[in-house]
Amino acid sequence: MQTLASVAPISSLLETLEVGEPLSHGALTVIPLLAPREPEPDWLTLAEAGAAVTIGEVSAAGEVPALSVVNDADRPVLLLDGEELVGARQNRILNTTVLVAAQATLRIPVSCVEQGRWSYRGKRFDPGDASLFASARAKKAARVSASLRERGAHTSDQGETWRDVARTLGDRKVESPTGAMRDFYDRYAEDLAQARRALAPRPGQIAALVAVAGKWVGMDLLPSPGLFERAWPRLCAGYSAEGVGREERAPAPDPHAMLKGVADALRRVRRRGAGPRGAARRFRRPGAARAHRSADRRGGAGRRPRARAADRRPGRRRRRARCGGPARAPNGVPDRRLPRRRLID
Repeated sequence: MQTLASVAPISSLLETLEVGEPLSHGALTVIPLLAPREPEPDWLTLAEAGAAVTIGEVSAAGEVPALSVVNDADRPVLLLDGEELVGARQNRILNTTVLVAAQATLRIPVSCVEQGRWSYRGKRFDPGDASLFASARAKKAARVSASLRERGAHTSDQGETWRDVARTLGDRKVESPTGAMRDFYDRYAEDLAQARRALAPRPGQIAALVAVAGKWVGMDLLPSPGLFERAWPRLCAGYSAEGVGREERAPAPDPHAMLKGVADALRRVRRRGAGPRGAARRFRRPGAARAHRSADRRGGAGRRPRARAADRRPGRRRRRARCGGPARAPNGVPDRRLPRRRLID
């Protein structure tokens, strides 16, 4: 999980990035951010890890918001926020960036991007070549940040993600029997390939600021040029999806002002201190900025030990249990048609 220790280095780095010449493709504008001297970490992407990494359902029955990852590689594997995973009971995307330690097993937080399927297509997931649509990804990130502050969990609003995927499929006239985001990317594969070529990384690039029709939609920052070059095709697909069928062309806003705003916000985070369970309070604005420099979750020794019983607030668990909450359907989303649960411990 990101902590206050990871905020200061990112804030300092943002102030030293060199802003490159804008790249354009249709309604999209990408501002390359350069730091050519950043050292390369010895990490693999999911696509590079291949058969050494197995991602599957947490059980035979499965759970919508969680998957299991086993890393048998001899190096850490980086899973990107929003990265698509295809297969098993239904396609998913990552709710946050995860660095899985070598020889580690980890439970990872995910959201579904295929609402109409809950049946197996193979036991394991394959890496997709895309990520969640940028606008939906920004909303998902805001929901996950709120969940971290309130509950210490990387939980999204699954219903909102389904609605965002369905809206994009409908707006772009994509037929999908299962409401799968993957069907959009298959339909527009050539358009997205053209965008990837036009917006290919520049030498020394470690980050990108992205605007659509003159409005910021996001920023991604990785540790080094080599890792950014290998991860960008999937991230670029999520941004490029926002430009499909749009012809509006407008210059991007001032990138220096945007970078200063993010750096200033990170400094305020550090001054305010940590939120629940030690999680740093997150900066959020339209077009969420995502730093993949240090992972939100790690396998192995990175897990935090549970608090001792004597450290917990007395009576808190019992009060919560009696209150209960809205019952949940099998897909993990609150269903208002079901009766409220009353749990007594």
